[in-house]
Amino acid sequence: DLSPIFPAAPVVEGEVSDNEQVTLIEYSTDDGKNWSGVDLGNLKGEKKVGFSFTPLLPGEGNYQIKVKA
Repeated sequence: DLSPIFPAAPVVEGEVSDNEQVTLIEYSTDDGKNWSGVDLGNLKGEKKVGFSFTPLLPGEGNYQIKVKA
């Protein structure tokens, strides 16, 4: 739930899965115009991957955060 006001960028966490393997997770802070990668470490290539990251935000404001795998 990212609806409250946060004094700093919150940690975003979740889980993704694929029938073969997860090779990439990316996030966007501008409603999908630009994407940044999430480090998967040694989980890259697994069928089910849990992730967490703190998005890099340029400053105060409202951000439309999206995550894709």
